[in-house]
Amino acid sequence: MSQALTVLTKHTEDPSVFDVFWASGLHTQGVITVSVAGLLEDKDLVAELYATQHLLEVLEVCSKDRTGNSLTITCSLGAVRKLASGRSSKDHLAPFALFLRTRFVDAEIAISKSDSFIRPIAHSNRSQIHVASARPSSVALPTGELAGVTAHALEQFRIRFSFARSCDAWRELRSCAAHSATLASKSTHEERLKYGTAVRAFDCFNGARLIVVDDGVFPMIVTAYWHYRAQGNYQKLWQTVA
Repeated sequence: MSQALTVLTKHTEDPSVFDVFWASGLHTQGVITVSVAGLLEDKDLVAELYATQHLLEVLEVCSKDRTGNSLTITCSLGAVRKLASGRSSKDHLAPFALFLRTRFVDAEIAISKSDSFIRPIAHSNRSQIHVASARPSSVALPTGELAGVTAHALEQFRIRFSFARSCDAWRELRSCAAHSATLASKSTHEERLKYGTAVRAFDCFNGARLIVVDDGVFPMIVTAYWHYRAQGNYQKLWQTVA
């Protein structure tokens, strides 16, 4: 079912605090007051992006376990569209927009500065959040820890497992990453050369090998490929797990 989320960011008297008005239908609306840490640049964009992700992933205002398929996100700041497409020169904002390039990459991004969607009901549904750093859309690993997913990793997984839609690739990657049959594996020499000593590997039951890099802030799945390549075996192997 098609759904829509509209967000509109308004400045307050405090240059580090913004009111993000939002609506998911006429009768589901609210305002999130977003305070942004002092050192972050483009605070209005940070506030809009962080609030949008919070609405979709934490509050789940567009239904539980949502991805970007059949979803329209209307934002008030035009730079969001470039960030979502990976074409923005604002590299410092890329981590805050990563959720739009992974879990919600299938969403349609629209831009509008109109506040005509706001109803009085919005003012009675207020909440507050603070932003100090970006937090990527994440999946669980067999170890129980969460790991973010880069746009490159999701795209490689989609291509190599022949998914037509990124939303389906996301759900399959999430499923196999957390599966009890997914095992930690020793990284190869080539993987350590490319990604550094903080690289870890996980071999999944469906034949995927997930490469995780931990920079000390948040573990990230940086790529995915058939795990037979790491073993020098080029025969595609699928395992059936009960």
